[in-house]
Parts: sequence; C-alpha cells; structure tokens
Amino acid sequence: IEVESAFGDIKYNMKYDRFILRGKEKVYIEYGILSMAHNLRKVYCQQSGCWKEYYVQRASKKGKKA
Repeated sequence: IEVESAFGDIKYNMKYDRFILRGKEKVYIEYGILSMAHNLRKVYCQQSGCWKEYYVQRASKKGKKA
C-alpha cells in the first residue's frame, strides 16, 4: 500500500505525526495550514531549482548501482 505523496511528505519530511488541536473543525483548519506550508515549499523548490538538483543526484545514484 502506497501513501499518497503529499501525506507521506508531510508526515516524514515535516515530522508531523499527530494533530495538536481537537475537534473536526479545528483539525480541518490545522491541516489546511499544513497543506499551505507544503504547497509553498513546493513552489519555492520549483523556482529555486532545488528539486532538479535532488532528482539529478538521485538518478546518478541509481545509475551507479545498476
């Protein structure tokens, strides 16, 4: 079973494993803020080129193993 990438990224890379607030409405707001932070980080990485560098390094590591 694969986790959707956005949820996995938030849990692993942002080290977020539980909600701080309680209640459906508050959790909805909290997750909205997390989603905005995730999307802002994606935009920053796309514009700065840090994702491109990551994928080039990742591809070169896979090429060395093969």
